[in-house]
Amino acid sequence: MLHDQAIAALPYGRVISSHASSVQVVEGILWITDDGASDVLVHAGETHHASGHMVIEALESARVIFAAHAEASPGRASETTLQAA
Repeated sequence: MLHDQAIAALPYGRVISSHASSVQVVEGILWITDDGASDVLVHAGETHHASGHMVIEALESARVIFAAHAEASPGRASETTLQAA
């Protein structure tokens, strides 16, 4: 299944809100509070598949890839994932 993706750089301490279907950490560490699951730490090389709305904090500077479900409108990943929490 194809996904709409957005790549972002998050500086240390940045907190954002996201409705993405998944978050892949390329570099750094994220703390993710997911409405549909327990809080989780996601390290470089790991992916978190969202169960609901997420609040994400960069525990160190991070590069991440957000993916939206294929059914979402084009650009949805980039439009919804970089809103400040």
